[in-house]
Amino acid sequence: MILKYAIVLQDPNHTVSNQPRFTLAILGESGRIEDDLCGYTNFYASGELGWNSATTSFGNVIWKDWTTMGVDLAQYHGQRIAIKLTTYDCEEGGHFGYAYFTLNCERKDDIQSTCGNVDSTTLTAPNGFYYKWYKEGEETNIISTQRQITVLVDNTTFYCKCISKESEYCYVLMKFVAERLYPFAQFSYSVNSCTREVTFINTSIISNSETYPNGYKHIDSIQWIFHNDSISTLDTVRFTYDSLGIYQVKLIASMNNGDCVDTVIQNIVIEPFYIDTIRAEICSGEIYNHNGFEESEQGIYTNRFVTEEGCDSVVVLNLKVWEIYNQIIYDTMCEGGIYNSYGFSCTKPDVYVQNLESIHSCDSIITLYLSEKQLYEDFSVIEDKYIEAEDYPIIIDATCESCLAYFWNTGSTNPIIHITYPGSYYLSIYTDCGTIYDSVLVVSPEIPLFLPNSFTPLLDKNNTFFPIYANQDKVTIELFEIYNRWGDRIYSSTSIPWDGKYQNNVVSAGVYVWHLVYKTKYSGDTTYKKSGYIHLIR
Repeated sequence: MILKYAIVLQDPNHTVSNQPRFTLAILGESGRIEDDLCGYTNFYASGELGWNSATTSFGNVIWKDWTTMGVDLAQYHGQRIAIKLTTYDCEEGGHFGYAYFTLNCERKDDIQSTCGNVDSTTLTAPNGFYYKWYKEGEETNIISTQRQITVLVDNTTFYCKCISKESEYCYVLMKFVAERLYPFAQFSYSVNSCTREVTFINTSIISNSETYPNGYKHIDSIQWIFHNDSISTLDTVRFTYDSLGIYQVKLIASMNNGDCVDTVIQNIVIEPFYIDTIRAEICSGEIYNHNGFEESEQGIYTNRFVTEEGCDSVVVLNLKVWEIYNQIIYDTMCEGGIYNSYGFSCTKPDVYVQNLESIHSCDSIITLYLSEKQLYEDFSVIEDKYIEAEDYPIIIDATCESCLAYFWNTGSTNPIIHITYPGSYYLSIYTDCGTIYDSVLVVSPEIPLFLPNSFTPLLDKNNTFFPIYANQDKVTIELFEIYNRWGDRIYSSTSIPWDGKYQNNVVSAGVYVWHLVYKTKYSGDTTYKKSGYIHLIR
């Protein structure tokens, strides 16, 4: 509480208790003075007060110029108190005394003159006291006795002992932190859906963080701006909206006379007092005519009502329309089998009709045109069962209608297979009317290979070599060897016929063993071996 007063008292030099005086008393809810030391002040006329004095025709007069005095009311928090101000004359009533005063309430906050990213700040204590400033932990080192001090922003903690001007035993200890401060705009609200009245409560604070709210100090000033450009600066505002909808509300929080500002914008949703959603289903051609609706098409519909209390109410209809199906099915069955699908049970091909009710209680008609397929017994899809192939690959296509899966003995499941070497290839084909077993044999052509059983290297000029007669385009000689009767290899070549010589001399007449290793055009990396006897005649 801030008391500003000026006092004029005549000083008749009576006893203290009989002097003209002026008193201030703080009365609790009981109507009594609860704090005799700090809740009561008695200003009596005395030269010892150190006030101004003058000698007039009325005698000696003392007065005090306008003075500001602060009073801490924290101990009365939550109470209804009374401030009692009284002037008194002496008992005879022959003198005078009078006072002028004003009373105001202020927040008991530590005031910091700067905000934002600053390097120094001014700390200000409440008005109306004597002051002693010191740093935390240095109580005996008084750094100032003024109401304000300017310090560096380095998070140092300061204390100010605010001493009453009427009693040194009455004081308030204020704590200050030299830190950067920022406004943080925030608010809460509650909506009365019936009246569409919204109560907005300002909860903005002074924060020591620029990014999130951290602190308890109330913001210096605020300004509400509503969707219709109306403005309010009250902490609590009640605003009534004309209709349902989404409305934007802006709150601007500022400190230090607008040096630092923060703004928060929020959408306020004004919904009906009562909302109900009905989910309904009808069949095509029907009409939904309940709860004030009369609809035949699928969609979302809204009806607005007013309750007896005058509150808006909304009923939403989510209508689903199910079609009536006239379905035609063309299908087949296997010969001698039973058809069990779509609710039918048939043993022969024909046209069948069923009248059904769907799960949505809508009538439906299903017409089945059923045909018959023969069983796949002794059936073949590969036309050529034996193939003599000179060139590879050979492509076998076993694709067939109504065939569901293919399995070759090679592991392939493709109906088309590429054969790159001779062999027997088996195929199983699965159908809905049995399994087809098929196969194909692929062989290479026979390639003639001839070696004579005798030759005359010295006697007949047309028969002087032991040759190999074969189609050179289809046969490749890998190794050709000649052995004598003792098992010694006397000749080896991959292409040149034997001329009957060993170490450049024609060998003796007799029987020799030959051994041949060769490949054919169709054998790939596979080699073949042949052996026999040759008579050398001299």
